Amino acid sequence: MKKLFQKTIVLILLAAGVLATSRAMAGVGNVSNTKHNFKVGGVSQVYTAQAGSGADQVCVFCHTPHNAGSPQLLWNKANNSAPTFRLYTSSPTLTSATRNSVLDSNSPSLLCLGCHDGKTAMNILHSSTVGVDAATAGAVGYPAGSMLIPTSNSGATPLVMPAGQWNPLLEAYDPSMNLGMTGGATDGLNLTDDHPIGFSYTNAYAQETSGGLYNSAGMDSRIRFFGATKKVECSTCHDPHVDTTANPDLKPFLVKSNVGSGLCLTCHNK
Repeated sequence: MKKLFQKTIVLILLAAGVLATSRAMAGVGNVSNTKHNFKVGGVSQVYTAQAGSGADQVCVFCHTPHNAGSPQLLWNKANNSAPTFRLYTSSPTLTSATRNSVLDSNSPSLLCLGCHDGKTAMNILHSSTVGVDAATAGAVGYPAGSMLIPTSNSGATPLVMPAGQWNPLLEAYDPSMNLGMTGGATDGLNLTDDHPIGFSYTNAYAQETSGGLYNSAGMDSRIRFFGATKKVECSTCHDPHVDTTANPDLKPFLVKSNVGSGLCLTCHNK
């Protein structure tokens, strides 16, 4: 009986060690402590909801349990257009699968670009119990019933994050940055200076005859692919919920540290 008890304790300690290790590796999910916390008194450097607006929830700025704007992730954004993004295709080393990538209507990346496109208002939600009707407030292109949340730095007006003013290396709002976008600070449709998205990793791996890519089978599970063909999207490398104050190596919202190009070398055999 004593030996059985000792073995049980050992197993419990081993399990606890594995759990602690996996949590340490994965990064802590605490969106309330990140720049994606836009509630009244939140920590966002871009904007926070105006005091007295009643916007005291964290999750509501992206998700809603009822009347979602998109069934994907119960999405709560009210987009006013379906823009065509220009993706990175210029390198001669890209496979044809990568070079011909597109963002279709089901692309998870469009959820991220609903704020990070430099075109779409960040503070207009599809469903909310607070705010003012966006159409009534004069927000052109948004359907009646979309709620415009008053913000601390721009009042009750549609607030657009200027693309090119978002510095991904510092994870900070920096008006001096342009990041080389040819159309200026508001050209959020130009993603030609970013990693390709919207392509099948399965197809790209099959076409990469030089061995420059690793097989996704057995790859680090923190690298996330989407759909049957394992598409690469923004969320392949980024996690909007990760608390980078707990682990600065995960800036800007990375799924794993890129120290020593660790994130890049998960997929790329260089």
